[in-house]
Amino acid sequence: MTVLGLVPLRWLPDLPCPSHREDLDYMRVFASNPAVVGMSLGSLRYPDGVNCAVAHVRRGDTDLLSTPDLILEAGDRVGLLVNRAHQARVRAFFGDSIKSTADLSFICLGIGAAVGLLVGAIPLRFPGLGTFNWVSRRCCWSRCASARRAATAHSSG
Repeated sequence: MTVLGLVPLRWLPDLPCPSHREDLDYMRVFASNPAVVGMSLGSLRYPDGVNCAVAHVRRGDTDLLSTPDLILEAGDRVGLLVNRAHQARVRAFFGDSIKSTADLSFICLGIGAAVGLLVGAIPLRFPGLGTFNWVSRRCCWSRCASARRAATAHSSG
């Protein structure tokens, strides 16, 4: 059964299809569970007995149409039509935690800083201009600096 072009509702055969608003409520959850991230909306298998439909997906500042082939990414906000009795189970299913998207990895930060320093240690040679090196003590053009020193020594002597 499809409701307003939404991803089809999955009703179990022994459960009646809700016929009015009091059976469904709208809720928004974050997709943070690794078992859900990377799956298409059509392949999601909700917990047993859970009746829900994906109304829309918000990724960043963009609202996406919920189609069965839409792949969930970490941090997506998923709008759902859910039976109130199943809200806690649906939150647990999707993860509903923004913490993983806000965590800072100090290992990645350290690796990035180390790689940046190593790349900065590579001297850049320009024909006719000399060598530029960020790691050198004065961080300046070595050829120009030596030319200035020679000029100063020549004028004072």
